[in-house]
Parts: sequence; C-alpha cells; structure tokens
Amino acid sequence: MEQRQVLTPQMIQSMEILQMPLAALEERIEQELQANPVLELREPENDPDTEPNPEVAEAREDFSESEQPLVVKDDGDQSVAEDFARLDRLGDYLENEEFQTNSGPGPRASSYDGERDKKLDAMNNTAARGSNLTEHLLQQWQFVDCPENIRRAGIAIINALDADGYLRVELEVVMADARLPVTMDDLRIALKQVQQLEPDGVGARDLSECLLIQLNALEEDPEAAEGHDFDLERALAQDHLKDLEMNRYPQISRKLDRPIEDLKEALRHLARLHPHPGRQIGNNDAPPITPDAIIYYDEETDKYEIEMTNDPAPNLYISGMYRKMLKEKKGDKTTREFLTGNVRNAKWLLDAIAQRRSTILRVIRVVVDAQREFLEKGPEFLRPLPMISVAD
Repeated sequence: MEQRQVLTPQMIQSMEILQMPLAALEERIEQELQANPVLELREPENDPDTEPNPEVAEAREDFSESEQPLVVKDDGDQSVAEDFARLDRLGDYLENEEFQTNSGPGPRASSYDGERDKKLDAMNNTAARGSNLTEHLLQQWQFVDCPENIRRAGIAIINALDADGYLRVELEVVMADARLPVTMDDLRIALKQVQQLEPDGVGARDLSECLLIQLNALEEDPEAAEGHDFDLERALAQDHLKDLEMNRYPQISRKLDRPIEDLKEALRHLARLHPHPGRQIGNNDAPPITPDAIIYYDEETDKYEIEMTNDPAPNLYISGMYRKMLKEKKGDKTTREFLTGNVRNAKWLLDAIAQRRSTILRVIRVVVDAQREFLEKGPEFLRPLPMISVAD
C-alpha cells in the first residue's frame, strides 16, 4: 500500500482559474462559450422582485461561500483522458493568448463648443506612440564619434537587441544579418561603445555583464558611488550570481574571505540595479488593472468590509434544453456522450469560478484582519504575514 497525491483535471482547472486576473478570466469564459454549446449567457433580470426561474436556479446550482470539494467520481479511464486532453488544449490557448484590452479609461475629447474642430480634438486626445528601445538607442548612436565602419556595426548590434536590452545572439549571427558589410573586429569595438549608451546595461550578453556595466557607470558618478563596495559587488556579479540565488552565503563568505554582513550589504546595492534595462524605455500600453475586490471602512460596524467588484460569470448558465435532453434520454449514444462531456465541463467551469471568488474573499478577509493598523496608520505598520498563516 502507498499514499500518493493525484491532481485530477478538476483540481488543475480550479488552480489555473484561481490564479487568473479578471481580464484573463473573462477571456477564458468567452473562449469556453464559443467551445461549449451547453453554456449560455443570459441577460440579467432588471426587476429585483421578479420570482427566480426554477430552471435557471437549477442550472446555476447552489454555490456557497465555503470551499467546494474538488473530489469527483470519474466515470471511466476514457473520460479522464479526454479531460486531460481538454486541459492541454486550454493551456496552449492561455499560453499563446494575450489578455489585453484598449477599452480602459483614457482621455476623451472635450465637448464641442461651436468653434472647435472635432477631428482636431480627437487627434489631440490620442496618446502619442511611445518610443521603443531601438529608436531610443539609434538616436543616441547618431551622436557617437566613430568611423563609418564602426557606425554600421553599432546599428547592426542595436537592431539585434531584444526588448530587455540584451544581445542574445552571437556576433557571428549579427554579422550575417547586417544589411551592410561589417567585420567581427568592427562588431567587437562597436559593442563596447553601444554598452556606453543609456539606459545603463544595454548591450549586455547576460545578467552578469549587465550588472557589471551598471556598476561601472555608477562608479563614474561620485555621488551615486557613495557607500558602494565596488570590488565586492563586482565579484558577486561576476562569479557568484548562482550562489546568491541559492542563498549560499557561507560558501561565498569563505571564498571571498568577507563577512556575511558585507555580502548582504553588497547584495542590497546590487538589488537596486535593473536586470532588464531595456524595459525602462518605451510604452508597453499595459491594460488597466481591474481589482477583484475593494476594501472600505464601515463606520457603523467599525470594521473594514470587503466588496467583490465583479462576478466574472453572473449570468453564465448551463442550457436547460440540453439538460432536459439528457434527463429524457433523447438522441443516440454519440450525442448523449457529447452532451454529457460538455455539461460536465461546464459544471467544472462554474465550480472553479465560484471557488475562485470564495477563496479570494476569504484570503482578503484574513489579510484585512491582520493588517488593520496598516490600513489605518500607513506602511510603517505593515506586519509580516506568511502564507502558512493565511492557509491556517
């Protein structure tokens, strides 16, 4: 006999949905509506006094605020295999899909006053296109004093940088892809000069080189260099990044013959450097963040209350027509198996969304109760709150 922890497809889907931000979850629901014919979206009832439709109530079922059990009875190996295959397809979809929207709040044209040009208003209220990293570096490169062959090599290198500002390809690849002929010697000289451009750290080929470039730039600024131990910081950035990642402070201390307190101070300075310098340039048009909940103070109860801002599936139901077909055992075997699988998938989705809402609400409740002083008095009263405490 043995004990094993097995993740069922239902558990996988529930955890996947729990981690989604609202925008991603809404996109997921839309994708499920298109893929699953038994799911339908109904218009909300405007009249609060209207009697609830028993068919709708049955379709929604009873989702309480408590945790929903995630253990289900599998009806055969074939259905389980189909469930995992379905999750694989959904996982591929989520990895390849970008959950972005341009429908967020933004500047709008002022009202027309009889003299103003509406088209001009619209143009004036349109956000300007953000400058990207390549354009930013090429503008600086124009003013670098260098021979023409080095200038061509620098342009080739800048065009090869990724969005983080790193040169992820070998110089041989850059030379082969260059529009104008360049040599390896030209590229090596140009790379050193590109690495002097702003933001500090661009043109690096790995994280270690990126940090070293930024340390060199800091050392040239007397005011910014104050308090730095550059010899120790360079040693850490050049030879001990993996050890720092694994928290191997005693081993580093022995190798460098420096106390652990010095290592931690140097690491604190390294943490201020930017590991992705290219991200400091340009506008990524990030979508607005929609919160799952709002915390507000209730004077009557003298408590901080939680209001869930948006139910991602308030009007999502399992079609009554298809449920009746299953109850009445109409249709051939293939049709019934198709409907049974889709109804099961729809219930999974509704269960997972209900549990996501319940879990988020309960976690926020624990955090609010533990951090009341922070909410009332400010960041200096923020208390440590380990995950294990929230889980308990």
